[in-house]
Amino acid sequence: MASGAGLNRVGARGGKLLVQCTGDGTYDSGIVMPEAIGFTKWLFQFVKLGTTSVTGWSVTIYGTIDPAAYDLNDQYLQGGWTTNPLTQLPTTSWVPIPAPSTEDTAPDAYAWANPLTATTSALYTNAPWVAVRAVAVGSGSAGAISVYGFAVP
Repeated sequence: MASGAGLNRVGARGGKLLVQCTGDGTYDSGIVMPEAIGFTKWLFQFVKLGTTSVTGWSVTIYGTIDPAAYDLNDQYLQGGWTTNPLTQLPTTSWVPIPAPSTEDTAPDAYAWANPLTATTSALYTNAPWVAVRAVAVGSGSAGAISVYGFAVP
């Protein structure tokens, strides 16, 4: 039987909320999901809030293997930082997570993508990230969104 047998996951009943967005602007989740360090199956998606149609959103998911991401987040949670630890981690530590190119063929209406630009797209990665970060940009946006992440070993 595999380790954890499906009991180990980040996102108790599905995705873990990374960031919620309403109205134009840039929303940055900061360092999230470090509790899934080393997990190798990650999935990201954004969903609309309410009944308003969603347009004008672009969500880029970044990953890092910089061990400082885990340490900074832990220090932040323990009260060691007064600001979000994202500002303490260099931008060079983050890379956009590549989307699998073999899964986006027609006629399937759903596609793997990064950035995510529609509720009909999602991002899958099987890399063992230390932590991830979601950056959502609304430009001429309509509707509000929530960005979720889910990870299993």
